[in-house]
Amino acid sequence: MKINELLRKRRVDLGMSMKELADRVGVSEGTISRWESGKIEDMKRSRIKALSDALHISPAVIMEWEEPDETDPYYMDSEAAAIAQDIFKSPELRVLFDAARDVKPEDLQVVQSMVEALRRKEQGE
Repeated sequence: MKINELLRKRRVDLGMSMKELADRVGVSEGTISRWESGKIEDMKRSRIKALSDALHISPAVIMEWEEPDETDPYYMDSEAAAIAQDIFKSPELRVLFDAARDVKPEDLQVVQSMVEALRRKEQGE
């Protein structure tokens, strides 16, 4: 897979718009579009670092010094990844993934607030 294709795939997999990624990296939406179309091949080092952070991939992959890890985890926490995998494998619970496909942003914000409240409660705040 070419790097421009990988960048687009990773952005889409993470559910980010070009605008969101551009804001995180500190470039214009047009720059993201040109990176993803392969029209810009040379990137500043600071942009490579910001892009790798935003997309959770190694800067060495962006530089094409390393091959992308196709098993690159979506979840940064291994315990969360294991739980998500168990949910995904379970026919009864997999509906949670299917139901989340068309979730409205405001509904996700409600879920996020609930999770944050549970974390605060767990930490005794």
